[in-house]
Amino acid sequence: MTVDDEYLDENDRFHIHDANLIMYSHGEYFCARQVSRQVRIQRAEEEKRGRSKGVFNCILLAEISNRNLRRSCMKKMVCTMLCIMLLFGLSACGGDVSEVKTHNVESESYSEEDIKAAIDTIKKEFKSDWKGCTLTEIYYAGDDCTKDHKDWADRNNADEVIVLLSSFDVDSSGGDGSLNPNSTYSDWKWILVRTDGGKWQHVDHGY
Repeated sequence: MTVDDEYLDENDRFHIHDANLIMYSHGEYFCARQVSRQVRIQRAEEEKRGRSKGVFNCILLAEISNRNLRRSCMKKMVCTMLCIMLLFGLSACGGDVSEVKTHNVESESYSEEDIKAAIDTIKKEFKSDWKGCTLTEIYYAGDDCTKDHKDWADRNNADEVIVLLSSFDVDSSGGDGSLNPNSTYSDWKWILVRTDGGKWQHVDHGY
């Protein structure tokens, strides 16, 4: 290969970039330096697009992550609010028996376990249904009072009856509407019956 001296340096090294070579491709002639420059520009643009795409993907992933986080927080807040509302709803739908007092009354008809089972039945019902009321005291009415209500067993196809006496306070709501607001009821009777020593069933209450 013959090379002009002007493209050689003092050490006789050939500098191809200074030769301004001509390239032939697909029926056209191109300057090698121009082609090299275009290749560098094209690579730079591709790298730029790649960086832009990467930044866009990062932004998109961050947005999706933030959106999922917000949804998760909203779900937790909704669940918390529903739990709080449920607790308030449950506490508001019945009466208060947390500080109710009782005392033993001698009986020849029933044992202490029998009387306690009857009292627990009323306490459970009071807590469930007597909204706006606070049960303060409940106890056995005595054998004589219970005998006076023997007919309640016959009315309900049972063989035993027991009568309890109680006191309770009513708040400003008036309970279910049938009680006097901001009042106290004393000697309120609860009548329960049972058969063959089974569970007590509340059948009536009042004075």
